[in-house]
Amino acid sequence: MGGSEHASYGLAALTVAGGTMGFVKAKSKGSLVGGLVLGSAFVASGMLIRKGYHSEGHGLALASSLALTGIMGRRALKPKASMIHKGLVGFGAVSAVYQGVKVSEWSKWGVEE
Repeated sequence: MGGSEHASYGLAALTVAGGTMGFVKAKSKGSLVGGLVLGSAFVASGMLIRKGYHSEGHGLALASSLALTGIMGRRALKPKASMIHKGLVGFGAVSAVYQGVKVSEWSKWGVEE
């Protein structure tokens, strides 16, 4: 897999795995649904990037990364937060920075090919 869609596909795997673990450990249907929804958004962003819709794909990944960071950030602040929550906050934040840079590169104000 070449190109910059790899970050989106990686976050898709992490969010689906995290949501599944939340469901298995705590029977949290919200974690399962949230993981699947955000994971699907990351997959869609990767597909858009792969098809050449870079600005749109990175924009969707940026929005998904910010949502992941915000949602998991609230949970990570709780005293009994798991390492999964804290890890997803970190991955989401790093992804948001990366995707933000890519959006600026591919936007009409950035470098166009």
